[in-house]
Amino acid sequence: MALFKKILYPTDFSDSSINLLSYVLELSRLNNAELIILYAYRLNDPAEDQKSIILLKKEIEKRAQDSFGKIENDFLNPSKINYTLLTEIGFMNDRINSTVETQHVDLLVLSRELKSYLKTTDQSKSDEILPDLTCPILILPPCKRLT
Repeated sequence: MALFKKILYPTDFSDSSINLLSYVLELSRLNNAELIILYAYRLNDPAEDQKSIILLKKEIEKRAQDSFGKIENDFLNPSKINYTLLTEIGFMNDRINSTVETQHVDLLVLSRELKSYLKTTDQSKSDEILPDLTCPILILPPCKRLT
């Protein structure tokens, strides 16, 4: 019996987060779960004019699309699991919380590096990362890429 139907894996496209994909895919496969991979970014230069912000947004989304294409070719297509790729504007903490709620996520999987990043960027005084989260969190240590 599967424990999880939907697994959320936020990524920053770093080597560390890509290396962990094999483990996340195996967890998804073992649970016959849909894997949702989330990339969130911010457009945070108030000095930029509207035209520059639009160009920056297009550039970031193109890089994300290219990175997701590589993930699809190298990991997702061969795995034959059900997946969704999301690119969203905003703070990663907020986008994770929103995705968990709107997509009815059963498990959040974080790399240790992303967990540390979320903790350092969290504006709350809580000792917890994502204190409003409604699902369990699995935090994975760094590893070498499985082949």
